[in-house]
This record gives sequence, C-alpha cells and structure tokens, in this order.
Amino acid sequence: MKKKLVALYKLQIVDSKLDEINSKRGDLPSEIDSLNERVEEVEEELRRAKETLKNIIEGIDSIDSDISMLKENIKRWKKQLTQVKSNREYDSLQKQIGEANERIDELSERRAQLIKQQGEVEDEVKVLEKDLKELKEELKSKEEELEEINKEIREEEKNLLKVREKFAKEVDKILLNQYERIRQAVGVLAVVPVNSGTCGGCGARVPSQRIVEIWQNNKIYRCEACGRILISDDVYKEAGESVKL
Repeated sequence: MKKKLVALYKLQIVDSKLDEINSKRGDLPSEIDSLNERVEEVEEELRRAKETLKNIIEGIDSIDSDISMLKENIKRWKKQLTQVKSNREYDSLQKQIGEANERIDELSERRAQLIKQQGEVEDEVKVLEKDLKELKEELKSKEEELEEINKEIREEEKNLLKVREKFAKEVDKILLNQYERIRQAVGVLAVVPVNSGTCGGCGARVPSQRIVEIWQNNKIYRCEACGRILISDDVYKEAGESVKL
C-alpha cells in the first residue's frame, strides 16, 4: 500500500506543478471564451438590426412608389375633369381624387414613421458596429497575450504532461479514479500529509489513533472533514525525494 501511496503523491506533485504553470494563463482563457460569446451575440444583434433596416428602407421605397403612382393618377384624373360631359362623371372623378389624396396622407404619415425608425435603427447599427469593433480588438489583444504565455510554457507543460502520463500508469486505477474525483471536488490538493495532528488540506484535527494507522501505510484514509486522502510523513518525503522537476 505504501508503494501505491507514494506513486499517488508523485502524481500530485506533477499535477501541482502543472497547475502552477497553468496559473500563468490567469483568467485569459475564460475571458477569451466570454469575449467570443459576446462577439457572437453582438454579431447576431447587428445582423438583426441590419435586416430590420433593410426592411424599413424597402417599406419606404414601396410607399414612395405608391405615392408616385397615386399622384400620377390624380394628375390624370384632374385632366379628365376638364373633359367630362356629365355631373356624374365629374363627381366620380372628384371622389377618386379625394380618396387618392387621403391615401397619400396616410402613406405620408406612415413614411414619416418609417423615416424616424430608420434613423433610430441606423444609430443602433452604428453603436453595434462600434461595440463589435472594440470587442474584436480586445479579443485579439487577449488572444495574442495568451499565445505569448503559451509559447513560454508550452515546452515545459508538454514535458510535464509526459511525466504525468508515466506516473499515472504507476497508480492503481481505482485509487487514481478516487484521486481525480477528490481533486475535482476540493481543488488542487487531493492528497495531503498529516501536519501536527491536523489535515494538511483543511486543518481539521485528525484523531490520534487514526494518525497511528496512517503512519503504518497499510490502508487509504481520508479526512473526515474535507475528504482528502491523508498520507504519512514517510510517504510524503519518499515521493518528494523521488520526483525531480
């Protein structure tokens, strides 16, 4: 069992070094992910705004075409007024002219509304384009910053991952799975020595009898408070002395 515990702690030493290297990236990866999401959101907002603007402009063009046609009709009907031969024809033309003018007024009012909307949407498009440009510039800057960090740590990280793969093969599979679960649950350190009668992870008091059992290196013991795997000082020292990073 001691051999298994030593192999496990050796693995954690490598993982801790990998965590230390990864910490150099800071929050850049998550910031880049957030920026990418925001860029996609703004691009979609911009796409919708431009589509709305296109529809508004098409609506204005359609109204202009209708108004132009109505004005041509009015012009033609007014000319016909001078040529009518009965009051009935005259009244009919006057009615058509009146209805056409009313329709022009309605269309002109609608056109004014669309012109106002056009201005508002054009302003929105400008703001979104500005926001998108700034977001892309910020994203590019952070990606370049992260790439520089990756260049600095890539080789060391690559070598450590090879060492980790080697050490992981030396660890009992059941114990390795347990280690991975604890590491995911509590954070960086899943295996800790007992320090002055306390858990080296959370500081909880370890019963004296349990400490004696841990020092015998015959069984896996976990902290009752945080769930970390507890190891003896012998295991801690032997693993530390055998790993040179």
